[in-house]
Amino acid sequence: MVSFLITVVKLLVIIVAVATIHEFGHFLASKLLKVGVDEFSIGFGPKIVQKKFKGTMYSLRWLPLGGYCAIEGEDGDTSKSNSFANKNVFQKVVVLVMGATFNAILAIII
Repeated sequence: MVSFLITVVKLLVIIVAVATIHEFGHFLASKLLKVGVDEFSIGFGPKIVQKKFKGTMYSLRWLPLGGYCAIEGEDGDTSKSNSFANKNVFQKVVVLVMGATFNAILAIII
């Protein structure tokens, strides 16, 4: 039984690590290209802790099965200058591709 629980904990650590690296790729590209990031979250569900810093809400949530990077204007409903919707196609592609790129870099490192 203990072996099973250790395996589950290892799986959760791996999922959180891969999801965090993936979302950090989107986050870093957004920040470098001056695209607003509303929230960077590790996990889903209710918030355990949150902190706002330089316009971005950072949060840790209860369900460690992923994460997300909420990018300003991602849904196209904004008129702010730092909106994803107002960036050119190249910048949009860079922001979108960096998640998978960071996962590929992680795989190479491992």
